[in-house]
Amino acid sequence: MPVPDDLSPIVRGTARVLCAFDVGAAIDLAEARRRAGAAVAPAEDAVVGRARHVPGLECEPPPLRLIEKSSLVSGLPWPIEKEVETTLFDFGAVCVCHRLRLDGTVAALRRAMPAIVDSASLRADAERRVAGLIERLGPAIDRPALAPEREEYVVLGVDPACLGEDDARGEDSGTGVAGVSIQSLDRGELAGLLRAEIGPLSEEEIADSLAERSSRRVSDLVVVDWPAALLVDADPRATLEIPEFLNVQLLEFRVLDRRLDEGLDGAYAALRTRGFAGRGLGWRWSSANRDWRRIARMQVDAALLYESVQNGLKVVGDPRLARLVASVSRRFGLIRWEEGIRRKLEVLGSIEQTIAEGQSQRRAEILEWIIIALIAFEVVFGFTGWK
Repeated sequence: MPVPDDLSPIVRGTARVLCAFDVGAAIDLAEARRRAGAAVAPAEDAVVGRARHVPGLECEPPPLRLIEKSSLVSGLPWPIEKEVETTLFDFGAVCVCHRLRLDGTVAALRRAMPAIVDSASLRADAERRVAGLIERLGPAIDRPALAPEREEYVVLGVDPACLGEDDARGEDSGTGVAGVSIQSLDRGELAGLLRAEIGPLSEEEIADSLAERSSRRVSDLVVVDWPAALLVDADPRATLEIPEFLNVQLLEFRVLDRRLDEGLDGAYAALRTRGFAGRGLGWRWSSANRDWRRIARMQVDAALLYESVQNGLKVVGDPRLARLVASVSRRFGLIRWEEGIRRKLEVLGSIEQTIAEGQSQRRAEILEWIIIALIAFEVVFGFTGWK
């Protein structure tokens, strides 16, 4: 049975609503820092471009973080904070983070969660900020173009001090959630909160929602679900960066997967129409070279983006953060996206090789005809005695 609102403890903290965008092939972070300086909050409010060193996490190059004033005054269920953080990644991604204050029972927060996840005002504000950022950065963005994909995620950061003394002892009252008492977080309410579901959930759904969890101390807890994660930690700096980066990684995988689909469609069309259907020398030489260059360039761009995103964040010497990265990756389905991208890269490579082999075959055929023509000329010259 859910814990009634009047018996459930008050939960306080900060909700971070992340919205990731792809804005181009790459971002020159040094040039972006110079160009965005005038739009950044004063130094006492934000330090632009400073790498936040967190033990166990390495990101090279470190992302550029800009903090601007929020102008949103819409009637969201939770109060919105006055600052909006925008993070720029060198591989062409931007993440906008709106922060909202949490203050209420889990049941009350759960009822408001769908409005936060589907907030048109937050989404529109993030899009407006990214469009303005693209204009301000100008040449700092290589091949600027706002991709149609968006990736949104919510991280609920809860102060462990508000959960009560029972929780600090880490007593388990049968919730299946390590380190947090049932007196604080009801399983069904928590699962509904993380899945933005108002109606009652089945036991199977609740168990699946709370499956991806980890703790370092008895007083902290991370539960990763979709479209939200719960973070109970007095010092959450390290864990906050992981869902932010992996949410951006998921976006880039989606963008890359679409581009590879488009590239494969174009490559298949080239194979069907350029002479690989028994048309001999029907494939014009200029068309073959143009198709080969286009596919090769697409393959290189896709491979570089994949490697940049895949190797952008590293965890060194911290097993708990490594477990958290694995947990978020499983919940986001990143392994399936990686496998699909690798297969499409292999197919694109085989098509490129097929076109290259076709070009070599055309060269050999043309050379054979030239040799035959020269031999015929010599024969004719020998019989006619042309001088």
